[in-house]
Amino acid sequence: MNHPSGTTFSQPGNWESRWWLALGIAIGLAFLVIADQEVKWFGVLWAGLLIGFLSLAFEDKKDFFLLVLVLCLPINIGIRLYYQPSEISRSTYGFQILLAYPPLLALYAISLIRSGIERQKVIGFPPGALPLLLLWLSALLSVSRSVNPLYGFFDLFALSCSILLYLYVATQIKSRRELTLVLVLLAVNVGSQGAIAWAQHLTDSNLGLDFLGATKTLRDYASLAALSRAGGTLGHPNSLALFFDLLLPLTFSLLFLPWRFLARLLLAVLFLLGLTGAGGHLVPGVGCCRRGAP
Repeated sequence: MNHPSGTTFSQPGNWESRWWLALGIAIGLAFLVIADQEVKWFGVLWAGLLIGFLSLAFEDKKDFFLLVLVLCLPINIGIRLYYQPSEISRSTYGFQILLAYPPLLALYAISLIRSGIERQKVIGFPPGALPLLLLWLSALLSVSRSVNPLYGFFDLFALSCSILLYLYVATQIKSRRELTLVLVLLAVNVGSQGAIAWAQHLTDSNLGLDFLGATKTLRDYASLAALSRAGGTLGHPNSLALFFDLLLPLTFSLLFLPWRFLARLLLAVLFLLGLTGAGGHLVPGVGCCRRGAP
C-alpha cells in the first residue's frame, strides 16, 4: 500500500490471520472437549499454552524447554486419560500425563528436527539402555499375560515415560553449559521444595495444593508424638521424602565445585532449605516430611 508521502507499507499477509484464526478455533474446541472434565484439565491446558507462547521469546528453544522440564519434574499435576476407578488400591488409575511430559515431547521434536538437518541419530544407546530395554520387555510380557492387564498397562506407560526421560538426558545433554543448567535447576527444586514444606509445616496447611494431591491433614499422631506430613508440590509426603533422598546428596556434592562465592552461598542456602525440610530421618526433630504411613 502506497502512502501519500511516497512511503510503501506492506499489508499483513492473509496466511498470518488464518493461522491465528485456526489456533483460536483449536483452543476453543479443546475447551469444549474438556468442559465436563476435572479442573486439572484446565490447569494443564493453560500451562501448556503458556509454555508454548513463552517459548516464542527464546531463540534457543532447547534451553527453554530443558529449563521448563527440570522445573516441572517435582510438580505433581497432570491428567489421567481413560481413568478407571477401582475398589482395590493401585498405583495408577489411567494413562497419567504429567506437566513434565509436554516439554519432554518438545525436546524430542527439537532433537528430531536437528538430527534431520545435521543427519545424526536422534537417540543413542547410553550405558544402562540394554538393562532398561530388558526390564521393559519383561514388564510388557508380565502385564500382557496377567488376568487383568489394564492397570498394568497404566504402570507400564509410566515406566516408559521414565525411560524416555532417562534416554533423553543421557544422550542429549552434551555441553557443559546444558549440564550446569540442569544441575543448578535441580538444586533450585530442592530449595523450593524445602521452603514449601516449611511453609506447610508452620501454617499446618497444604497451602491450597489439593489439586496436586496434597493431603489436607498434615499431622499424624504416633503415641504422643505429632509428625508433620508436608508433601510440597509432589502431593504425597513419602514422594517428597524420596525426592530429597535422591537430590540432597547431589546438591551437597555441587558445593565442592569451583563456583564463585555468591553462587556457592546460594547453593548452600538451597541445600540447607532442602535438608531441614526433608524430615526427621535426616535431621532428628527438625524436618517436615517424615516417612510413615500415608
